[in-house]
Amino acid sequence: FILWVPSISVATDLYNLQRSRMKFAIVALFVAITIIAQVTSQEPKCRKNEYYTTCGGCDGNCQEYVVPCTRMCHPPGCYCVENTVRGPNGDCIFTSECSGNEI
Repeated sequence: FILWVPSISVATDLYNLQRSRMKFAIVALFVAITIIAQVTSQEPKCRKNEYYTTCGGCDGNCQEYVVPCTRMCHPPGCYCVENTVRGPNGDCIFTSECSGNEI
């Protein structure tokens, strides 16, 4: 009856193999997270008469075409293009489309 005991060299090789696999897994995870972050960080699609910006302003509305606004950036998002305001349903419309009784 012969009892086999792995040598220190075999144990070291197994340890190094496990470390290599762990390093590969960490690198693969980092690459996957980077790819997912880039895919999900694309600009959203805005509706008609809107544009996307990372430094938003203040949209006027049919009651108040020009809204007092600080010069600070508002959250990133879709904002009305020039010469349009937020209509009652939330769409950006031309001021001529406001139904006259708002102002």
